[in-house]
Amino acid sequence: LNQALRIQPEYSDAYSNRAATRVSQAGHRRLDMAISDGTEAMRWNPYDMKSTNNRGLAFFEARLFDQAVADFTRMIELTRGSVDAYLNRANVEIARAPEDAARMRLAADDVAAALKKNPLSLKAHLVQ
Repeated sequence: LNQALRIQPEYSDAYSNRAATRVSQAGHRRLDMAISDGTEAMRWNPYDMKSTNNRGLAFFEARLFDQAVADFTRMIELTRGSVDAYLNRANVEIARAPEDAARMRLAADDVAAALKKNPLSLKAHLVQ
C-alpha cells in the first residue's frame, strides 16, 4: 500500500485499506495513523463509505466517541441507512456509557433501524 501511494498519492482506496489494517493492529500510534489515513482517503474521495467507516472504527478504538459517532452518522447519510453504520454507532453508544439510559435508548434505536433495513441481519440480532 505504501508503494501504491508513492506512485499514486491520491489513491483513496490505498489509504482506506491501510487505515483498516492499522485499526486491526495493536497500539495507540497505529490508531493515530489509521485516523490520518482515513482522513486522507476522505480528502481524495469524500463520498467513500468504506473510508468513512474505517476512520470511524479507528476513532472508536481510540475511544474518541464523538468523532466515531460523527463518522458513522455521515455513513448513514451517505448510504441512506447502512446496517453496519447503524450497528457501529450503536456499539459506540454502548461502549461510551453502558449505565446511561439515554445512550442505551440511542443504541436501541440504531439497532431497530438496522433491523428495519434488514430483518435477517445476524449482526443486528447479536447487538440487540
